[in-house]
Amino acid sequence: MTKTFLALFGSFLLMTAANASTIEGAHYTETSECIVSEHLSDDPYAAINDTDTDEQKLSVARQLSTQHYFSVNEIRQLTTSITCEKTKLKAFISLYDSCIDKHAFFTLSKNLDSKDLKTELIHFVDNSCIHEF
Repeated sequence: MTKTFLALFGSFLLMTAANASTIEGAHYTETSECIVSEHLSDDPYAAINDTDTDEQKLSVARQLSTQHYFSVNEIRQLTTSITCEKTKLKAFISLYDSCIDKHAFFTLSKNLDSKDLKTELIHFVDNSCIHEF
């Protein structure tokens, strides 16, 4: 079973990389890290930072998830101004589908202090990976 999972997960990583290479406005560094061009990333940061409450920031994150693609690092930066951890987790989850490097999405758990919320995010990622095959 482990070999089957690893084979499927490896296929998933290849599919993710292939899909990410077709994103308009993206380019890659020597380490294959995807960088989304400035014209895509300037407005989203301002849109979230210009709101007052965490709920408004979550609402903006949900809207952005339908309009842009983001790397895990960009999602981390977008959500830094969200102070409530439960709301931050909701923002992470709402941005998952627009993440171009889903294989690293679990690293966002480092941005949560609550062990329960970290576990919830890891379970979400595990379940999402299974359903993407």
